[in-house]
Amino acid sequence: KQIEDATLPNVTYINNTPQIKEVYAMSKILIMPSKDETWGRTAVEAMSSGIPVIVAPTPGLKECVQEAALLVDRTETKEWVRLIRRLHNDKSFYDEYSNRGKARARQLEPTHDLEVFMEWYEKKVVPSADKKLADPPSFLEKFLDKM
Repeated sequence: KQIEDATLPNVTYINNTPQIKEVYAMSKILIMPSKDETWGRTAVEAMSSGIPVIVAPTPGLKECVQEAALLVDRTETKEWVRLIRRLHNDKSFYDEYSNRGKARARQLEPTHDLEVFMEWYEKKVVPSADKKLADPPSFLEKFLDKM
């Protein structure tokens, strides 16, 4: 509410929007000083767009972003400002967290989970099964056909 009411020329407050890709394309940094956050969908979307992310260390956000984002207690205002300035002024620091975020977002894609499963399947199931059993289960074939 305070941000909405304040006159901050470099801050844009955006409510729900269907043009989320355009919003991320215009964005440089995502800050999420959330008090409660069960999962970081917004953080993942920003990271996949290469936007560095600063979040409060709620359990859901910590699990989601892991080492790909900067974590700051929501009460540490000076630290939020310091990190925002550093991301703005230090290109290598910005690029590091941009790249970390993109890598983490790729790990959270459904296709990544499928690749991990298929690696496990090929190592553990295929060697111990006869040829007929070694064929991928039909549910996987259907899933892959939809991708």
